[in-house]
Amino acid sequence: MKNIYLSILAAALLLPPTSGFAHGDDQTREKDEVKASVEIRAEANGDVPFRDGVLPRGVQKRLENGKGLPPGIAKILHRLNDDDDDREKREDKTAPVISNVVAEADVSTAVIRWQTNELSRGSVSYRAANDPTSPIRVKTADGWSMSHQVELTNLAPDTTYSFFVGARDRAGNVSNTENMTFHTKVSEPVKDVTAPNIVYAAINARTATSARLFWVTNEASDSRVWVSKTSPVDIKAAPAVQKVELAFVHQLELTGLEPDTQYYVVMGSADATGNVGTREDRFHTRPAPVEDTTGPEIVYVAVSAKTATSAHIIWVTNEASDSRVWASLASPVDTSGAPAQRSAELSFYHNVEVTGLQPDKAYHFVVGSADASGNLTVSGEKTFETLE
Repeated sequence: MKNIYLSILAAALLLPPTSGFAHGDDQTREKDEVKASVEIRAEANGDVPFRDGVLPRGVQKRLENGKGLPPGIAKILHRLNDDDDDREKREDKTAPVISNVVAEADVSTAVIRWQTNELSRGSVSYRAANDPTSPIRVKTADGWSMSHQVELTNLAPDTTYSFFVGARDRAGNVSNTENMTFHTKVSEPVKDVTAPNIVYAAINARTATSARLFWVTNEASDSRVWVSKTSPVDIKAAPAVQKVELAFVHQLELTGLEPDTQYYVVMGSADATGNVGTREDRFHTRPAPVEDTTGPEIVYVAVSAKTATSAHIIWVTNEASDSRVWASLASPVDTSGAPAQRSAELSFYHNVEVTGLQPDKAYHFVVGSADASGNLTVSGEKTFETLE
């Protein structure tokens, strides 16, 4: 129908320019062409703005003079053209055909592509497939096209989504696909490349041959220590001591050291990913202790709380030592055998109860104390009497 509308304009363009007019047969032929064009339009649609389907003489003169159609007639022709567009829309009852739907999913996005057999506007409706109560989200493609694409964003990783594609043509006909699915990719964990940070470290409990190392890390990690008499310490070698348990608080003891010696150490911790954090330090072992060959000095001995069958023996020593008591009715007291009573606890103050005695008897006794080195000191012999 549009071609028929434009036939009048085509006829106008065929007229000669104003610089020369047609005469005789040529002019008659051109008038017939214009008339024929209008008659074609009249035959196609009775709503023609010309009487008897012939251009008025004024319109004919404007065309001959190259001035074109009058504005009013041109407006009517445009309206008739628009009416035919509306008629075409009313006559189109066929919905677009959707084909070649492709979904390409990533971790948190997905691109949906499809085609239609006519110009249309499209959209994708989607939601998580495992949650039918979740709201349906809609993403619309841009503009009128036959090739469509939308990108869905803010999707959950490792999740199946259900979706369908919709299309609407210019006549308002709508079509939808069946439900389809796509699955987003699994999110790859962020690789840990940061080593543990040793936030505190100390060396304590040093002796002539050992030292205890203590440190704290900001994440769970193992414990390892390298030690050397020289600096820098070679941490490519195997650690002197190591504990594989992952912890925040670390404590390891170095043994077999030499007395009165400077040592350099590196405390290290590796997290579960294998990142190792280190901290350097140094310490000096204590001098070798002088061998103790002196026994405790017994500075006080007394007897208290006597009964007919028992008595408490009390004494004081100048260093921590154990407690031993020998008691006998005969003198001298034999200290080569086992004591009558003994306490292994090392103490400066000693209080031992002797039991199983006979009433109203005179007993001889000796007290003794041995220090941590095994040096034993015994007192002189003393006596007490049990009660009747």
